[in-house]
Amino acid sequence: MPETPHDAASPLRVVLLAPTVVVGGITTWTRFLLKHNDPDRVAFHVIDTSRLYVALGAPRLGLRGVVLGLWDAVKRFRVLMRAVRRFRPHLVYFTCAPSIGLVARDVPYLVVLKALGVPTVAHLRGGDIRGFFGGNVLRRLMARGGLRTCRAILVITREVERAAREIFGPDRVIYVPNMIDDDVLAGQVEKEIRPAEGAGPIRLLHVAWQAPAKGSLDLVRAIARVQHDVRCSLVGEAAPENERAIGDLIASLGVGERIQLVGRKRGRELADLFAGADLFVFPTHSEGFPNVILEAMTYGVPIIASDVGAIGEMIGAGTDDPAGLLLERTAPADPVELAAKIDRLIADHALRGRLGASGRQRVRACYLASVVVPQVEALLEDLARPDGPQGDLHWWGRADDDP
Repeated sequence: MPETPHDAASPLRVVLLAPTVVVGGITTWTRFLLKHNDPDRVAFHVIDTSRLYVALGAPRLGLRGVVLGLWDAVKRFRVLMRAVRRFRPHLVYFTCAPSIGLVARDVPYLVVLKALGVPTVAHLRGGDIRGFFGGNVLRRLMARGGLRTCRAILVITREVERAAREIFGPDRVIYVPNMIDDDVLAGQVEKEIRPAEGAGPIRLLHVAWQAPAKGSLDLVRAIARVQHDVRCSLVGEAAPENERAIGDLIASLGVGERIQLVGRKRGRELADLFAGADLFVFPTHSEGFPNVILEAMTYGVPIIASDVGAIGEMIGAGTDDPAGLLLERTAPADPVELAAKIDRLIADHALRGRLGASGRQRVRACYLASVVVPQVEALLEDLARPDGPQGDLHWWGRADDDP
């Protein structure tokens, strides 16, 4: 199948393989991309890759999950081939997680499309270098071989960017940040920075899968050491074993009045929690480009977070106007350090105000969907050119560039 040339007078046709119905960062990216996409510029045909065959929170697929996953990959391959035949895309765009799905599904698809002469791009959605490029010898060879067939490899953290550049060369690896929906700004008012005393407890917020890897237990231990009056909401789903572990730790430390495990919240309820929070605390052990950080910044909430994935760059750590503080120790966080940073920001009313204002400014300048999506569309147009990209693809800079 010869490569389909793109006529600039008509939209670029892109087949997008991405999850659309399960909770997660890739689904959020897909939703914002499609919502803010200009269909006269890029026409997307979406193939849903949502993994629906394993219980949320389960640590492993299990035999049933493996069998269903492989069968799922076979069925979606037929869908992909039908889309290529009927839609005649100029480009096929893969969103890839650092999981077994990369080698069991994405790599075979990439190899077949390469043989058919259909250009591809892979968007590595996460910060797990080993999950993308490591593992046993067979998995490593398959992942790297499949990704080498792509026109470009998009990444969302600088660590993955550096690793990918060493493997695939500097010119084919492109950093693309996550984004947040412009609609989040609608109806927002200036953030009230409450003093440490006289206005009731300081409200802390943690939004994530409630699990040890997201720092939930670390935060509970830190709350027990915080000197100020605080109330902390742990927002997000939890596997039964994690809910028990968190509840048991809260009870054993006697902080039941300070911490509430509130479960998953969406829409207006979640927006109200962000709007009412005084501090957003995120002592996660590993991360890619967490959208919850952008959400907190959008609402002007000062941040305390682990220095993992893209978080440092997101909040502007090391600049004159950061949006929060980073933890020196991660995986796990040091409860003494975390408690000290919480107390520091509670006590420093002016610093909280500056951090919150900086966060809102950074989101508006860099991370709104209306800023990011047009850049992504231009990138896809350039990558689809049969004679190769003509512009500078590194529109967000490169790892190790001078600030």
